[in-house]
Amino acid sequence: VSTAHPAGTADLNTAGQDALCTLPGVGEQRARAIIEYREQYGRFAAVEEAAAVPGLTEAVVDEWDGLAYVS
Repeated sequence: VSTAHPAGTADLNTAGQDALCTLPGVGEQRARAIIEYREQYGRFAAVEEAAAVPGLTEAVVDEWDGLAYVS
């Protein structure tokens, strides 16, 4: 089964700061928060779980539809 994702998408479990900053509503501070959350709590099981990251909201995460995924 192919798990290819189009260019311009970010894997919340592996993306670095630069890739995360391509998501709507994410700048350097929120990107660092995503990475720190991932390091502390482990991999995201679903994109929606990112709403638990300090500084992020469900509304911001909803904007990532088609742009973010989890591996």
